[in-house]
Amino acid sequence: MNNKKGSITIFLCMFFVSLVFMIMTFAGHAKDKAIESSIKSLGYVWAQSILGEYNKELLDRYSIYGFYGDGREIKNKLNYYANYSFKDKNYIKYSGCDVRFRDYSLMNTDIFKKQIIDVAKTKMVDKILKPEKVFSKNGNCVGIINNQKILNGLPSKDFQGGVDIKKIADNIKGRSSIGDILKKSGDALFINTYINNLFKDASNDKNLGDTFFNNEEEYIICGKKSDEENMSGVKWRIVGIREILNSGFLLKDPQKSAELKAAALLITPGPEALITEKILLAAWAFAESINDYKLLANGKRVPLIKSSMSWAIDLDSIINNKSEEYVDTGLNEGDTYSDYLNMMLLFIDEDIKLLRIMDLIQINMRCMVDKNFQLSDYYTGVDISLNVNGESYEISKSLYK
Repeated sequence: MNNKKGSITIFLCMFFVSLVFMIMTFAGHAKDKAIESSIKSLGYVWAQSILGEYNKELLDRYSIYGFYGDGREIKNKLNYYANYSFKDKNYIKYSGCDVRFRDYSLMNTDIFKKQIIDVAKTKMVDKILKPEKVFSKNGNCVGIINNQKILNGLPSKDFQGGVDIKKIADNIKGRSSIGDILKKSGDALFINTYINNLFKDASNDKNLGDTFFNNEEEYIICGKKSDEENMSGVKWRIVGIREILNSGFLLKDPQKSAELKAAALLITPGPEALITEKILLAAWAFAESINDYKLLANGKRVPLIKSSMSWAIDLDSIINNKSEEYVDTGLNEGDTYSDYLNMMLLFIDEDIKLLRIMDLIQINMRCMVDKNFQLSDYYTGVDISLNVNGESYEISKSLYK
């Protein structure tokens, strides 16, 4: 009997020791979980405070969010927050932090594109058309970049690209207007909407205040260092597009084709007339294209696909080398200068287009707000590692999460 009681006593002792151990383990685990929860909650608040220090001018003027990413400064802030929050808490031993934000750079075209598309999709139209902050001149904004350091610091400096005129002409087939081309352009249409409303072009300053370039959309298309070069680049691109389309019209129109043949035979009778006809066709299409550009530059409209009614230059003026300022048929139907810019913007490589938008933002911010502004210094999120009690706690916070 005594042996039996002794066995029960030993069993009960073992049971209660195990129970106490389980309770202590559970309590320790609960304590660890509570510490982890507190640290992560505080970490998210601290990360949010970092994201809250965004560049207000950048957001007001261009609806682009970004905070200045200085790793040492951010770590100092986190250490200050942690030391203040954890002081007098003996159960928490804080041993520093690490921060990473390179993956959230505004120079990442995917991140930049997402912001632009979100602005175009979600902002109210009147807010897009009228930014909260319109720049006023605060520097030497002369429309030409003469400083090589500024050129070397542009986001697009290592990238080249432009408008493929032949590609545009091929995509025009079967379309009656530029609007028809733009309708099915997906994300590119949202990017164009952003460009149209927040950057000037030669035909419309859009009440955007002072900017470094007056021809900003033209810069996105051409990427040259001066208003004059960008304007010239757009001119010859429009002429090139119109020349392809105008040549096609001359070949298809019975009356114009007949005029070409008759004139060629008159100038060079015999087999050589065929060569003369081709020369006349090219000269006629080119002259009409120059006239088309002049019409657009003077606020007139030019239809994508010409008709006999909208054709302006007669063959006689080509043969006799008559020159006029420009010929206006008075029809005023078709697409505007801005429409032609939109069509060209649609067919630029997307990364090139985004990088040149970045260029303009950086140039204007440097010129109007902060002469040291670099878009590469700005970020949309941060990853934080907090080292507490020998453990590393990871916190990620960005504009989109």
